[in-house]
Amino acid sequence: MNTLHQTNSSPQGATNAQMIKHLLSIAYHVKKHQESILTKYDINLQKLYILEILRDEFPSALSQHQIRERLTDKTLDLPRIMIQLDRLCLISRNRNKKNKTISEITITPKGLQILHELDNYGNEMNSAAVCLAETEKETMMDAMQKMARCFTHDGRMETAFNFSLSTNQVYH
Repeated sequence: MNTLHQTNSSPQGATNAQMIKHLLSIAYHVKKHQESILTKYDINLQKLYILEILRDEFPSALSQHQIRERLTDKTLDLPRIMIQLDRLCLISRNRNKKNKTISEITITPKGLQILHELDNYGNEMNSAAVCLAETEKETMMDAMQKMARCFTHDGRMETAFNFSLSTNQVYH
């Protein structure tokens, strides 16, 4: 049976709503910062993840199937993204000599260079956490890991309630 509780009727509910709003605000700003950096290289987060997978295996090649297995988002239009990365000269695709239906995909030197430059931006993002003490960072990481365990692999809540930010209500 679904019951409705106003979260602002309890101090804990109001604190939960504020915490979620702050987390969403921080996530928004981090994502916007990432997007502004990635657009300089004409890539997005999906392409970045694929390039990182290929860098981890460099100099070995991977098939599209192997790349898809390592992606968290299995719904990507991988063939389309591969074409785009190839046009940007960030990957090279060669037919497998034994099985012509399989492409062997490797990251190019240009792709490696872009990832190296993006790693420097990652260091810039890390500097945003400098304002926190080590114990605060550890507490924050522990709390985020606990919250992350509430989600399934596809982003749905595992717990038996949903939270609405717009109305500050929890539905059980």
